[in-house]
Amino acid sequence: MSAPTGRLLRGLPGYQARTPWAPAAAIVVVAAVEGLRLAGRRLLVATADMDGALALALSQAVSVILIVAASGLLGGRPREVLALHAPVTGWRVYAGAVAAMALLRVLASIIVYALYVAVALAARGFDPVGDWQRDQGLLQSVGLVPLLVVTAVGAPLSEELIYRGFLLSALARTRLGFWGAALLVTGAWTALHDYSAFGIASVFMTGLVLAWLLWRTGSLRVVIFCHVLNNALALVAHRLITLPL
Repeated sequence: MSAPTGRLLRGLPGYQARTPWAPAAAIVVVAAVEGLRLAGRRLLVATADMDGALALALSQAVSVILIVAASGLLGGRPREVLALHAPVTGWRVYAGAVAAMALLRVLASIIVYALYVAVALAARGFDPVGDWQRDQGLLQSVGLVPLLVVTAVGAPLSEELIYRGFLLSALARTRLGFWGAALLVTGAWTALHDYSAFGIASVFMTGLVLAWLLWRTGSLRVVIFCHVLNNALALVAHRLITLPL
């Protein structure tokens, strides 16, 4: 076992929920902020051009500003409410976290594609790569750099601050505890993705791993870093790889 992985697996969990927000109030704030971000995403999907990408980037930036501002209200400190401090396991844990996310990405891709093929063989007329090709068409219609900004930077930053940062901290202080809250937050985050059933399963699995990383390291920085890498790899794969029929 490597030292980074060992640091990630050994010892007590590092996460502690520190927020003055009650769950109901936090949900209202998240719904309001998330509505703005989703409006930008819908515009990008509808237009599939640079104007849509710019609108999404602006909505992501505004949502980040709003959620950080909200975390500083009611006597809260944004760094504590959003768990933005350094990981308790030290900076080397980033290597173990990246390894965990890379392994997940490979396993999830293999499993999801195998299920696509299995269903395609059993159900006449089912397209095993339709969702991939649909997403690929959208991603190839906008420049790579704007897509990297909104997909591999804006989306992970805004989503993690809103969900596994602000909302999770409020829910984790209830009877749900960390993992009850993590399941609800991961479910809500997964529902934002307009994918097939197999794609949704992959996203949900990724969300649980990100929640586990937060629980072990106590730092949303690690989670954001891994989410950025995950989305960047997925974007490159969609741009470059054509699945065989």
